[in-house]
Amino acid sequence: MTDEERQRQMDFIVTTLARVSAKLDATAESLAQSEKERKASEQERKASELERKADAVRISRLEDAFVSLKKLSERTYELLERTSKRVDNHESRIAMMEDVMVVLKNLLNRRENGAGES
Repeated sequence: MTDEERQRQMDFIVTTLARVSAKLDATAESLAQSEKERKASEQERKASELERKADAVRISRLEDAFVSLKKLSERTYELLERTSKRVDNHESRIAMMEDVMVVLKNLLNRRENGAGES
């Protein structure tokens, strides 16, 4: 092998190594970029998971509050019904008392009129 052939082989090897090195650098940069993107995606996924868990807790609290509100509403309705019945009963009793008072007033008026005539 002549010096010129050796030189061409060495040039070929150096050129090939330079290309391989450049491809390796590009691959490393691409890998580093992919790793950054993976980490960012993982952080977004973790943030989304935390938000989902927080939403689940808030939804559970809302559901509990709704159940409590429904129970309170039913209890309020029951109390309103009982109160309404009691008011109706009292109004009926008041009406009867008014009737009794009218009868007593009439009796007193007759008595006074009868006592005044004697």
